[in-house]
Amino acid sequence: MYLLNEACNELYGDNAKGIIGRNINIEDIEMKMTSEALNTTENSAHNYLNAYGYKYGDQANEAYILNASSYPVIYLQEDLSVIDGVKNSNGIKISNQSKLIEPVDTPTGKLQANNNIQPYNSYWYKDNEFMKNAFEPLNNNSENTYYDLIMTNGSNTNYWISTRVIGLYENSCGFSIRYVNSGNMGAFFTCSSYNNNDTDQGLALSLRPLISVDASLITLKDDVGWE
Repeated sequence: MYLLNEACNELYGDNAKGIIGRNINIEDIEMKMTSEALNTTENSAHNYLNAYGYKYGDQANEAYILNASSYPVIYLQEDLSVIDGVKNSNGIKISNQSKLIEPVDTPTGKLQANNNIQPYNSYWYKDNEFMKNAFEPLNNNSENTYYDLIMTNGSNTNYWISTRVIGLYENSCGFSIRYVNSGNMGAFFTCSSYNNNDTDQGLALSLRPLISVDASLITLKDDVGWE
């Protein structure tokens, strides 16, 4: 998350002028989705059940133990992480990271719980056909929705989302990074909770910068317009 946001700020930000750049996160997207698409219907993003019977926000029914209880370093700092029965209720949110995380000197590059981990599911997937009808009207214009801004190239839209995500499986869980890929809302797998060396993967996607500007810096001039 940190590198994605820093890249956007380096490209488009200007701290001296109060201009801040960052990459889009899942909260930016969810806040523009309709309640029906997000959380009030059975098939909504937060309510449908995955192949293992979990929906968004569910905790693993049983803790992952022994060889299935390793985790990336940042999980230790995350809100709602549960390691060896201890729940972190005051950690960083899934779209937050203010500094780089130092790697650990372990064979797998991950940490190993003494006993178990019992994470919460923060993953949901929806394809582009679903997402086409998932957004609120754009500026009260019934002909357009926020889909046009979030999926700028329709089913050809591809970019990273600055949000970490955990998906629950039957005997392990997966730690991933959110993305939009071919207009589908999903996540890119980075490592599993198995105590192993995860296979290196590569995926080249773009960024989706969001720029915040201090309103006091914007003026209207007769000859050039907004400046």
